[in-house]
Amino acid sequence: MKDFFGLHPTLKIRLIMNFFGTLCFSTVGGSMTIYYNKYMGAGITGLLLVISSVMVFLVGLYAGHLSDVQGRRPVMIFSTAITGFGGALATFANSSFYFNPWVTFLGFLIINFGFGFFNTASQAMIVDLTTSENRRVVYSIQYWIINFAIMIGSGLSGWFFRDYLVWLLLAITIEEIVSCLVVIFWIDESFNPDTQQHKQESNIIKAYFTVAKGRIFMYYLFASVFIAMIFNQIDYYLPVHLSDSFRTARIFGIEVYGQRMLTIFLMVNTLVIVLFMGRVNKLTKNWSRSSGIS
Repeated sequence: MKDFFGLHPTLKIRLIMNFFGTLCFSTVGGSMTIYYNKYMGAGITGLLLVISSVMVFLVGLYAGHLSDVQGRRPVMIFSTAITGFGGALATFANSSFYFNPWVTFLGFLIINFGFGFFNTASQAMIVDLTTSENRRVVYSIQYWIINFAIMIGSGLSGWFFRDYLVWLLLAITIEEIVSCLVVIFWIDESFNPDTQQHKQESNIIKAYFTVAKGRIFMYYLFASVFIAMIFNQIDYYLPVHLSDSFRTARIFGIEVYGQRMLTIFLMVNTLVIVLFMGRVNKLTKNWSRSSGIS
């Protein structure tokens, strides 16, 4: 807590936004695979998730370039506005007077599009406002906050996703609108391209050819992609498996079906991280970055 209050004001606002954004999205995020599987089947669901994942990756590359050319704040404003629109569309597609799973997917595709922009710009802002000494602390706090929010959001999902999805989607929409207003009125720009010593390359192809010359960065990029491929298989397979194969049971009089079992799994997973992350950080405090990653 002491580390948090000692941070730059913009970083504190960003971390609070991170908490509420992750909290709201995690009430539906993990369970949407079950939703798609229910209404579209496993094959179509897999194809839709591949399309969404590829789009997020490509959007992240473009957002990184755009935030270097135009600054972090404009990208964050655009992303929260577009994400709010996607949330509103998904809410409308699950309302009492209109229901369409395909429109729901389109809404979430727009949400993921916006998240891709926001996460890239916001992570760049963290780098701008931190030093090599306190950057590890900020990322540790952020990771702890995200997992704590997922734990709470997953619990809410277990109780409300099946019967009150439209209200959870409405909460995402409202949270993103509020986030847009927070960025407009309380977040200052952390990076001004016009004052940089080295002018940013306006051509995205040339810009990334320059980045690709960094061998260590490219190793890290490919490693991150392959790690994501491995872990996403579990993240996407598990919801479908539980929704298709899990037999509804009662534990202490509480009905536990596939989607609730998924949320229990997520809660246990994040609870372990929340409880032990501080201890692990202390044990690895003096490790080099290369040792920590490997």
